[in-house]
Amino acid sequence: AVISDLNSDGKFDIRDDRGGIIDELDFIIPSFWVGAGVKTVEKVDGIPHFNAGNEKLYEILGYLSDILKTDGILFRDFDAFGQAESSRVEARKYFATDAALFTMAGFGVSKELRDMQSDFGIVPIPKYDEAQDKYYTRIIDGWINVPLACATDLERTSIIMEALAVESKNIVIPAIYEDSITNKCIRDDESLEMLEVIMENRVLDLGDTVWYDAVRQVYMNSFYAGSNAFASAEASNLTTIENTIAEMTESLKEHN
Repeated sequence: AVISDLNSDGKFDIRDDRGGIIDELDFIIPSFWVGAGVKTVEKVDGIPHFNAGNEKLYEILGYLSDILKTDGILFRDFDAFGQAESSRVEARKYFATDAALFTMAGFGVSKELRDMQSDFGIVPIPKYDEAQDKYYTRIIDGWINVPLACATDLERTSIIMEALAVESKNIVIPAIYEDSITNKCIRDDESLEMLEVIMENRVLDLGDTVWYDAVRQVYMNSFYAGSNAFASAEASNLTTIENTIAEMTESLKEHN
């Protein structure tokens, strides 16, 4: 409904037209499957296992693929401004000028929109359907802190890492969330309520974070190629995926 070729040149460009979403495929696609309650890697008795042959995942991927092929639905910031983090910032400037209805981003982006003239609100990732009992929020990326192989005192290193993690949770995150975002960046009580919904059920899919290269990229490569053959792509890479997960899992067992 919002898509419009404003300059009537027969093509859609973030700089000149109005579209549905401003963002990148690897931000949008995994967010939707996590929001629908799907994980590519599940734990069974504490051990990670690849969730192969998940028909619900294929359905979601196919649905998104079909929709996103419509011109104007998605303005990809990397296509417009180059593959760099600065491109995301540049693209959000266009969102702030009403170039699209949605952008998907972390909470911190709200600070970039403080001068936006149009009002904006915050909503969680959609549920799969009305029967889903709660909203799920994707935790993006998996920046895992690990010691160097040459570290000689692993116990001391682990204590320091744990202390940093605990104080980040207890001090840094509340300061950013409560003092900065909720008090300075959001514009209405409804968005505050949405933030609470978003924070309530955060999900980290190991196939989207720790093993994103082996798992997530298999599906994303199909998107980039314009193909809906997600099941075939998964099957072709199944041995590599399972071996990658098993190798790390066994390594962790050995060092436990």
